[in-house]
Amino acid sequence: MSKIILVSVYNYGCIDLALNFLESLKRVNLADKHVSYVTDEKSFEVLKEKGYNVELFNEFDITEEKIDFGTNNFNMLCFIRYAVYYKLLKSYDYVWCLDVDTVVLGDIVSYFLNSGYVDCDITYQLDMDSFCGGCFVLKSNAKTKAFIKNVFEARNVHLNDQQYINNRVFRLLGASNPLKIGAFGLYSFINGGIYFGDGYQAYKQKLKESTEPVYFVHANYMVGIDTKIKALKEKGLWYLDDNSVKN
Repeated sequence: MSKIILVSVYNYGCIDLALNFLESLKRVNLADKHVSYVTDEKSFEVLKEKGYNVELFNEFDITEEKIDFGTNNFNMLCFIRYAVYYKLLKSYDYVWCLDVDTVVLGDIVSYFLNSGYVDCDITYQLDMDSFCGGCFVLKSNAKTKAFIKNVFEARNVHLNDQQYINNRVFRLLGASNPLKIGAFGLYSFINGGIYFGDGYQAYKQKLKESTEPVYFVHANYMVGIDTKIKALKEKGLWYLDDNSVKN
């Protein structure tokens, strides 16, 4: 049986989202296959007390506060998490990298391991016409390790990892020994542009007509942690009562 680990890297500023995400994993019996790497001791203590798998990852200077999209802290956090991914690729056959502004609705591990995606070097969630940096699976091999190391070494505060990886992946596809890239179904692993808000009406209609099981919802395509929480609540995807958050 292939060894697979689910991993998320984050700080205390998004602990509300993280606890909701972890509760979604618990509901589909996947919490034991996930580990959180957190950048501050406050997050570490909260998760340890609640019984979740957690490691302290404080080698870089990341604030405990909420981090807004596009800021220097946001961009740097996006890149430094690739150090964690690289480390885990040495111990697991597959590393599934997940943002915590997400909800898991089915057994994504069984789905993946019984699919053709296991032959891909990297399998991404789709953000319409680009690959998403908040949900992807890495197959452990020399090519993916080299790719992840390259992303980590390219870290800077002027762009985020998703901007970098899309440029890099598309260039590598034309190489002599390209990465084999897979993409999850748009209606099984749903991005926030389709699932929330008023845009992308043609895609929303296709979602209604889709017979694909929904495994995963990502609250992206919106800015701000409070905005994401409100959107998840409106869709019935918020599993915590107000008294359980941060307690």
